[in-house]
Amino acid sequence: MRRLLLGTVAIAVMGCGSPASSVDPPGTGAVIGHALAGPTCPVAGTGGPDCEVVPVAGTVEFRQGGRIIASVPLDANGAYSATLEPGTYQASIAVQGRTLPVCPEHDASVVGGRETVLSFSCDTGIR
Repeated sequence: MRRLLLGTVAIAVMGCGSPASSVDPPGTGAVIGHALAGPTCPVAGTGGPDCEVVPVAGTVEFRQGGRIIASVPLDANGAYSATLEPGTYQASIAVQGRTLPVCPEHDASVVGGRETVLSFSCDTGIR
């Protein structure tokens, strides 16, 4: 009976875990999010579905001490995912060949085995 109980406890413990524990390699953390830009219509406009925020095209750069540590592309939906060593990074959006949209820089704190959500609200300059 004791052997059966220990086996059940071992199976229960092995089954426990969080989705973030699947981050590879061990000891790293993930930063995920989106970069969306708006407004897409003038403020004096009528609004509507054609004035929704839009995904940003570019890359997310993670820096420490001014040096780029990692750079990941934004997908067609403006989403990204980066696996990084634990630490604090300055995250920014690079849009090649354009000055707009303007995306604010953010600090990203990465903890091993966890996901950090960091999204960017970018300004298109449309007024």
